[in-house]
Amino acid sequence: MRVPRIRRPLTHISTLFLLPASAHAQVAPESPIHTTVNGAFYLCPRLIGTEAAPPTEELSKLGFEATAPLVPGRGLWFKGDGGKGNLTVSYDPAEKRCTLDYVGAGYEQIAGIARDMVEQNRFVRITGGDRDGAKGDVFEGAARGQTKIARFIIIENYTDGSAAISYSER
Repeated sequence: MRVPRIRRPLTHISTLFLLPASAHAQVAPESPIHTTVNGAFYLCPRLIGTEAAPPTEELSKLGFEATAPLVPGRGLWFKGDGGKGNLTVSYDPAEKRCTLDYVGAGYEQIAGIARDMVEQNRFVRITGGDRDGAKGDVFEGAARGQTKIARFIIIENYTDGSAAISYSER
């Protein structure tokens, strides 16, 4: 007798990074946590991969809006709904680095969900520790659908109540 396979619904946010980069991989931006997930695990890889911002309508579905006119080759800045905090994403084309910054209440949860997601998606912690009032971790793993290595740097700064999640590929 064959036992049926039980599938978990795709509403669990840890499934986000395992799915291909498509509109189905994002979550509704119902809270700063959801917007963080969309920013760090969908918007940042897309910015790195295409070096261009998504259309305004797609940014809105992720919970973000562009803060300045989008000019090719220049840095891009996006503001997200941070609830009671300030949530931004920046992309530096020269460094090919995308960084999500959050300042405000709940910064521990923002950093925690990012750590949980990279670990659940088989990224390996290569270094980390506490220093000068901040906890930092560096994770590496395979970039989606590519032969490149993706790197996440997650910093939880308890001296100023902030979290930063940096994404890059090499």
